[in-house]
Amino acid sequence: MNKQLAEILSDNNSGSVELLVKLCEYISQEITTHEEFEDTVKLCNDKLSSFQIINSFVKNVKDDFERNGLVSAKKFSLEFTEKIIIKNDEVFEQCFESIRHVKSLLTISNSTTIKEIIKKLHKYNPQLKVIALESRPKYEGRILAEELLKYHIFVTTAVDMAAGLLIKEVDAVFCGVDKILSDFSVVNKIGSLQLALLCKEYSKPFYVLGYENKISAERNFISKENNSIEIWKYNDKYLTIKNYYFEVVPFKLITTIFTEKRSIKTKEM
Repeated sequence: MNKQLAEILSDNNSGSVELLVKLCEYISQEITTHEEFEDTVKLCNDKLSSFQIINSFVKNVKDDFERNGLVSAKKFSLEFTEKIIIKNDEVFEQCFESIRHVKSLLTISNSTTIKEIIKKLHKYNPQLKVIALESRPKYEGRILAEELLKYHIFVTTAVDMAAGLLIKEVDAVFCGVDKILSDFSVVNKIGSLQLALLCKEYSKPFYVLGYENKISAERNFISKENNSIEIWKYNDKYLTIKNYYFEVVPFKLITTIFTEKRSIKTKEM
């Protein structure tokens, strides 16, 4: 397997959009044969099935490949990356009236969409403060924090379980999304559900930001267990270690889902 592709498939720190950008770049720049393309599609379907936006892209680029050939599929991949930039602008337009007064927010994990929305909101409100939970077990929240600091945004980071204390200090929670189920429940990084429950308890808005092509026809999501040593490298016959990356947030706990085309709202809090 190509080293660059192997790194994409094993990347547990990047959000789904960032992974997709890397995949598009790989297909458009590195793949030279039909066999490489077909192997890539197969591996993505096997390894990246949790990410609806990648599932959607792989299906579309495969269809283009089968209709028009490899050159067209490579061009499709390159152009898809450019469309993501436009989509972030459109998501911001959809959510701006709801978030324009947010002066402090809390988020979890490392989402490209959330990063771009925060950057745009910071231009409107230079005093914006962000709490980025570190996001165990891979600490990708630290990556988001480092990115935001490059733009001179005020960032606080804390352990995930401090959310109950910190929720009182913010105006809203911004949450990315890896998959939107058919009932508009969302799949996102482990820890997202506790944030939604805290928002419900403390009457804070819980905003989900993503793209239309993250919407799936699936009704259910089963969270897969991952390598236990990421949590604790310890063995004992009486010890069980659970390591999950993703969980479901029910739609009833979400204030609004914003995509590039619309806002999907629950009942008033």
